[in-house]
Amino acid sequence: MTELQQDTTSADISAGTASAKVGGHLVRVSLPKTGDEEPDDETDVRRRQLEEKARLTSPENPIRQVPSTNPTTPGDPMAKYDAQQLRQMLARGHAMRNAKGEPSYPIADEEDLRKAIRAVGRGGREHDTVRKHIIRRARALSKSAMIPDTWSADGSVQQEEPKPSELAAVLLLEGTVPSAVVLQEATPDNGGVMRLRVPFYVGESIANAPGFSKKIYFPKSLLPAVVQEGRQQIADGKQPLTVYARHAHAMSGDHLPVGAVVDLEQEGRFGYATLEISPTTTGRDVQVLAQNKHLNAVSLRSGLGRFELEERVVNGDPMLTPTRLGLSGIDCAPDGPAQPTYGMEILQEDARVELLTTPKSPPKRRTPPVPDAELTLDTLRAEYPEIVSEIEAPLQRELNKVTSERNVLMAERDARLRDEKLRDIASKFPDPDKALPKLQELCAECKTDAEVAERAFPILLEALERSRSTEAPAVEKPAKEVLLEMFRPGGAGQAALNQETHNTETNLDPAAFVGVDVAEV
Repeated sequence: MTELQQDTTSADISAGTASAKVGGHLVRVSLPKTGDEEPDDETDVRRRQLEEKARLTSPENPIRQVPSTNPTTPGDPMAKYDAQQLRQMLARGHAMRNAKGEPSYPIADEEDLRKAIRAVGRGGREHDTVRKHIIRRARALSKSAMIPDTWSADGSVQQEEPKPSELAAVLLLEGTVPSAVVLQEATPDNGGVMRLRVPFYVGESIANAPGFSKKIYFPKSLLPAVVQEGRQQIADGKQPLTVYARHAHAMSGDHLPVGAVVDLEQEGRFGYATLEISPTTTGRDVQVLAQNKHLNAVSLRSGLGRFELEERVVNGDPMLTPTRLGLSGIDCAPDGPAQPTYGMEILQEDARVELLTTPKSPPKRRTPPVPDAELTLDTLRAEYPEIVSEIEAPLQRELNKVTSERNVLMAERDARLRDEKLRDIASKFPDPDKALPKLQELCAECKTDAEVAERAFPILLEALERSRSTEAPAVEKPAKEVLLEMFRPGGAGQAALNQETHNTETNLDPAAFVGVDVAEV
């Protein structure tokens, strides 16, 4: 059979044969039969017709498809049931009635449910009705977990917020934004490398970034952190901040970079980058554009996991604003198609930025409002607890930081005073060098100088008391006392005195005792 041409003008499919007029010739194809008996069920006949029509319209047989008078939705499990079963399922609510009043989307088990979910379209009110029917049947089969998360209870489809993996914004180098400056021309002496200085960030600006449903607000307050983190990455040298001739080249992955970012700096609300452009094929294009002052746009690039966004209201409009932005590179964007869409809008530096609050219901007052009542923090916290908590959060973090630093300083001060007190007490002992280690051992658990004094001073006082109670060395007595003590009863001179008295009692010469008190002797 010769290859059928695509200019089919008519086609007819019946239960037994299929015919098509191709290039003026009539082509008939016999439909396969599963048995000798002719099908006696209308639904089975229709299924066979549809299968053969799909075969005839396949790439091998590209006959133009003729719309059927009663098509089934792709994936619709209607072919699984006969006409009588479909009517019964419709009566029980297991199927729904289509626009022609016929049973549609029969769902009796998990297999039917899965096919129905795949078959239903996205747009149109009729599809919402189908999804609502599928949701009801899934609930009856205890299979609600199979329903896509984007389906609402009424059958409508929720629009998913895009979750782009990269944040990028083109900055037009014109008007109030400084242009690119060539710092070093490409010469043979420097290997053909050109150095450019370009602004890549403007504080208090707005950009329409690709992949995001809302505008991106770039605050000036974030710029120092962006520059600091980028310069640290350049210094580390592990993951270079790349430069591509076009931002699309960085995204596609089928081009090599033309250079790298070698320095970042801030001047007021502007962030500047120094780029080194190598003499590659596309790199030379960038060099020529820069030399001729035709490089009029650059694009900052931040990859997945290197940026964090939160919602804010800027001058009354809801926007996204980065709370962290780590650069992955800065690309050149020399041509114009993206500029009107993604160019930055420069705001006044006093842009009004507010928290995005979307309360589901008006805030409830705990107490009735009192005219001319005193406005205090407690009343604000009672009426707007979430707002007050959000305002207090950064203050609490700063307080915790200051408290931690204070505790460290106090601990250092206490340690210094403790050591000074130990040395002072040790100096009062006869051998300070020997006493200090013993005092340190005794006061090892003491944290402050007061604790050291409380434990060590009693030891010092007890030592001093013991030194006072020790027997003092003998002091030489006057001669008179020594002599008198010798003649006391039992003294050393008593025996000699008795003997001398016995020998002279008969011839006692009073003259020998002139001046002596005999009674005392």
